[in-house]
Amino acid sequence: MKHYDIIAIGNATRDIFLQDAQYPVMANVPRRGESAFVLPIGGKIDVPTLVFATGGGASNAAATFANFVFHVAFCVTTGKDRRGGFVVNDMRERGIDTSLVYRDPRSPTAYSVILTAPQHGRTVLTHRCDSVANQRHFAPLARRTAGWYYVTSLGGNLALLRWIVILAAKNKTAVFCNPGAAELHQRGAFLKLAKNISILLLNREEANLLTGTQNRSHEDVVRLLARAYSGVLIVTDGRYGAMVHAGGTLYSCATHGIRHVVEWTGAGDAFGSGFLTGLLRSRGSVVDALQYATANAESVLMKIGAKNGLLTAPPKRRVHVRRKVLIPTPAKGGGRS
Repeated sequence: MKHYDIIAIGNATRDIFLQDAQYPVMANVPRRGESAFVLPIGGKIDVPTLVFATGGGASNAAATFANFVFHVAFCVTTGKDRRGGFVVNDMRERGIDTSLVYRDPRSPTAYSVILTAPQHGRTVLTHRCDSVANQRHFAPLARRTAGWYYVTSLGGNLALLRWIVILAAKNKTAVFCNPGAAELHQRGAFLKLAKNISILLLNREEANLLTGTQNRSHEDVVRLLARAYSGVLIVTDGRYGAMVHAGGTLYSCATHGIRHVVEWTGAGDAFGSGFLTGLLRSRGSVVDALQYATANAESVLMKIGAKNGLLTAPPKRRVHVRRKVLIPTPAKGGGRS
């Protein structure tokens, strides 16, 4: 039975970035208080630069692990089309095992169009297709072993996630999970599965969704989730940094600060895969894991595409990590770290 350090599981996409276009922007959109691109119906907007790339959570994470010479496989469903071939070839060129990719002849590969405006952010238009399929398509995973499963969005398929965590327990494989919103909307069922997850990564909005709260401080949200989940919990908050709860200790760090972000896509995937990379390379240090995570995410922000800025060597700059012991830390169930 073939063994890997890490198997990245989830989705993959073919991406196209529309760069350097002068999109009109409307500030303070009604009801949301945010900004929005304004695309006039019937109008034309010149797009000076097109950048083609691959994306998707499992694809992006696998690229980080390959950069640090882990033996990594990539378990996703793509279409049996030219887009899917582009994704598979890109992974192979990065030294990633693609033998667990299912090429579905009945469904095209997922596709994303990203409208970018560095001073404002980006908007992603996604055609998901069947990029995450069913347990039958992922069955070859049962014939492989790994130290870790790195599980990204499964399109809300909790039955598939349940099968993965049961398989992980059987094979004594640790699970890192960065779920999508479709999984988190099934709050009660997801939290039951979470007791078998070693590390859970959420952004601030996802943490609010899982707790059913709004307008709580970053630390309050982490404390609240830590009562229901006893594995290693990571909650990121964009430019404000991240918090990690592990074994009753709260770790928090800011970012280095980037004045001119080039593009936002893939920063969350870079943070999560960077965290696991740092954790494995340091043999369990949360402080070191946060160094890799922060540097990897910030490096991606400086390039177009979710993979172009990924680290290939340990970070040179360090962020300050603060620690606080949380007592008591009641929890239901437990994950392995």
